[in-house]
Amino acid sequence: MASVDNAALIAFRALNKEAQRTVDWDWNFASKYCTRYPKSFDLSVWNGNTLCSLSLGRPTYKGTEMRLDFIEKFTNNPAYSGSMFGISLLAYEAYAKVIGAKQLRIMNPENKKLIKYYSSFGGFTYKKSLKGNPHYLVKTI
Repeated sequence: MASVDNAALIAFRALNKEAQRTVDWDWNFASKYCTRYPKSFDLSVWNGNTLCSLSLGRPTYKGTEMRLDFIEKFTNNPAYSGSMFGISLLAYEAYAKVIGAKQLRIMNPENKKLIKYYSSFGGFTYKKSLKGNPHYLVKTI
């Protein structure tokens, strides 16, 4: 595990040319995200020299919740593929506890299949979009 650093972005660019991706995030925005949100948490998960997953999150403005805003598993890297979310979730939860957050949020899950998958990791409750705020899953930690 490491941050979303230059090595991760180089690996992403190589994967981006060949991978069939379910989302179209350009991870090159990670450095701007981390500059805008100084307490953000960025994570790259590796298996040796193979990039397996990237994610970005940040505390809410009050600091009482930790948001997971972006996460992507690279499907052409099958090693530990079933564990990528669990590994990232464990790291986010640890960081959230360090900063004193009481909840973990997974922002804007793309579809019902992802909501069901993320919920299978225990303790998550779905919150519908209200008053222009995004929908999310929340878990007390």
